[in-house]
Amino acid sequence: MKSSSVKPLRVNSGLAFIDDDAHYLETLRLVLAKYSPSIVFFDHPAPLDAILEKNAQLLEHERTTLHAIAVAQDPEQDGSAAALALKYFASPWRLEIIGVLVADYDMPVEAGDIFCDRHTTIGLQRVLLTGKADEGQAINAFNRRRIDHFLGKNVEEKTLDANGKSTLVPMLAILRRELDRHQELSAERRGEPLLPVLSRATLEILQSPAVAAEVVKVMDELQIREYMTIGLPQGIFGLSRDKRTYWIQIETAESRVSQLEQLEGSGWSAEVIERVSSGATTLNSALMSQLNLAASEVPLRVLSDSPYLAVGVSLLDGLPTELSPVFWPGSN
Repeated sequence: MKSSSVKPLRVNSGLAFIDDDAHYLETLRLVLAKYSPSIVFFDHPAPLDAILEKNAQLLEHERTTLHAIAVAQDPEQDGSAAALALKYFASPWRLEIIGVLVADYDMPVEAGDIFCDRHTTIGLQRVLLTGKADEGQAINAFNRRRIDHFLGKNVEEKTLDANGKSTLVPMLAILRRELDRHQELSAERRGEPLLPVLSRATLEILQSPAVAAEVVKVMDELQIREYMTIGLPQGIFGLSRDKRTYWIQIETAESRVSQLEQLEGSGWSAEVIERVSSGATTLNSALMSQLNLAASEVPLRVLSDSPYLAVGVSLLDGLPTELSPVFWPGSN
């Protein structure tokens, strides 16, 4: 996890580069080979136009899917949000989505900003690579919303090392950093339909930087690469680097009161009820009932005492095929 805040959605995406300089593209291909398993490189607009038109359809389909997940969390609906969220992660088409487009400004067939201006689908971040002489045009393109960001092709930054000595950060390191940032921005835009899913009280707690940092710490410990927050039940589906699926159940003071009320006559043993009542454990019953799986008791980890927020982590083994996520290959 790179972000220190909790967003509704964090998913990886493919990258697309277009540049008429074949040598530069080959350098990028070699340098970024281990960065992402899904990068395409083009030296002419036409074939990439076709791919990005299909990509726009995929992004629109994803947005419709996420909206359906949000709607399913309405208490008056059929309570299928959890299953729909896992079906989204189980969909192979989501691995085809390109989230970041990087275009060179100075191309003979077509200027990069004009190319970017043709592809404006929500969720596609457009980055323009420029030479020093092109900065004015890049600023104009940004102001006219043809692009989301521009970056000098030969830019270098200075930073301080552990000894306080000034060192140069090479352009390719800056590019990788910007790719990370724009992948997160892509996921943030794509996750907008999920913004209303958490209760106002839970959302306010998670907006605390200290609390959010603790939640991110839990996800880092689990090596979560992609996740989605849902509100009914309340928690986070996380997909890990080692291809495991986790449910991180979020408990607030309000949700704990609700759970304790439902324990009466639930069939759980007195010992389990005592542990849940003491705050030592929680039950993932609300989730498992939606997935038609057996509920279990999981340890509760308090992340904040005031305001109260705790999480219980369940490893979701044995999911049926239609609910089993597809994972991005390689590492990211």
